[in-house]
Amino acid sequence: MKIKINLNDEVKVKLTDFGIKVLKHRHDELNKMIKESGGKGTEFVLRIDEDGYYKTQLHNLMNTFGEYTTLARELPFETEIEIVGD
Repeated sequence: MKIKINLNDEVKVKLTDFGIKVLKHRHDELNKMIKESGGKGTEFVLRIDEDGYYKTQLHNLMNTFGEYTTLARELPFETEIEIVGD
């Protein structure tokens, strides 16, 4: 079986508690930089659907969680990734 996926395709994953902590930490760091530059910043809002899935583009999933998706580490999301779309 051959499956093609584009880095811009949307995917869905079920985040673990650790994955939520990673997202919140990244948000807080960005928020800190915004405020230090005179901006207002924003509140952290976790956007998951009614089935508990977090949706993002594949390249963003890789960028956000890539360093945490390796053997012998706590995983940021369950191992199945759903591809969204047609």
